Amino acid sequence: MTGWLRQWGADVPSEQGGDGGHAGHGGGHGGGEMPGMMTPAQMAKLGKATGAGLDRMFLTMMIEHHEGAVAMAEDEQAGGAHPAAREMAGTIIRTQRREIAEMRALLE
Repeated sequence: MTGWLRQWGADVPSEQGGDGGHAGHGGGHGGGEMPGMMTPAQMAKLGKATGAGLDRMFLTMMIEHHEGAVAMAEDEQAGGAHPAAREMAGTIIRTQRREIAEMRALLE
């Protein structure tokens, strides 16, 4: 994706800091937080959890994270200008939805 951004003359987020989109770091999506990104407080709470509570919390957070990816991919499919990016968004939607279903089954 970095290659695409450079090709399109767009800003490339750094791999460190707030614009890298890594869990707990925030990041940009339309000028705000990326959907499904965990806050530093959530990550700290996860870091203190153990056992079954950790498992449940991890799965719950990952479902939220995957749902955020699906939402961004749906935005790309609806308004994206580049066929390859829209195709990748379709793959993200399919795979993330499948993983969400698997994680929900694990929670049951």
